[in-house]
Amino acid sequence: MKTIAVTGNIAGGKTTVLNIIKSLGIPVICCDTVYHNLLKTKKSISKKLANELTDTILSKEGFVDTKKLRDWLKNNPAKLLTVEKIVHPEILGYVYKQLNKYKTKGVKIVAVDIPLLYEKHLEKKFDFVLTVYCTRKIQAQRLLSRGINLQEIKFLLSRQFPIKYKIARSDYVINNSNLTISDLKKKVEKIIKKIESDC
Repeated sequence: MKTIAVTGNIAGGKTTVLNIIKSLGIPVICCDTVYHNLLKTKKSISKKLANELTDTILSKEGFVDTKKLRDWLKNNPAKLLTVEKIVHPEILGYVYKQLNKYKTKGVKIVAVDIPLLYEKHLEKKFDFVLTVYCTRKIQAQRLLSRGINLQEIKFLLSRQFPIKYKIARSDYVINNSNLTISDLKKKVEKIIKKIESDC
């Protein structure tokens, strides 16, 4: 089984690329989805986070409210590492279990969406890395159109390595600055065919 880590800069178009990969019949594991699901279902994680940070991030049900957590971290950015130390091992544990399940089933290719792949030094855990990105100007436009303010944009960008660093270390790269969906699909299909030929 071959694994593809899909990464890039925020608002670069990873979600669209992953949807195209899914449409080609390839399983996709999204770390952000895993993160949200874990916080909604594992109270032990919520308790650890509340103990280390503040119980104001909890919902009435005792689970972490991700919006409250995100807002709290804006004012306490140094605590982000604390959150990552608690949450990331849980996310990765789930991802590796899912990959093993797919391998047992005989699946040939699985894609994993990992926004902080290089920042967390996880690139060697996967067979291929696909980086999806856009120019800084287009990135800012896309984020602003999502209702994210400049302060939030700076905070989000401060967590990520420069895109040049990621591009230089990736097996495949897609510049999604001005691509149509049709052109983007063609590029993704070409990459998948190449990987399939290596299976």
